[in-house]
Amino acid sequence: MAFGDVTLGTSSSLSFTVRNDVPGTAIILGTLTLTGADSSHFSLNTTGMSTSISGGASTTFSVMFA
Repeated sequence: MAFGDVTLGTSSSLSFTVRNDVPGTAIILGTLTLTGADSSHFSLNTTGMSTSISGGASTTFSVMFA
């Protein structure tokens, strides 16, 4: 993921979509976490995200860099 240039004191957010293209089969998502040496510079927004995605459906979450 690339947030581009982010001015000090501001933030940038990217949205991600997980889509299930397999009809009749659900995808079960576990807990999303941010890890790594610089993970404290990011935050995860899963508001409204579904943890079970039916065939043909999708769900979205976002990551913010600040």
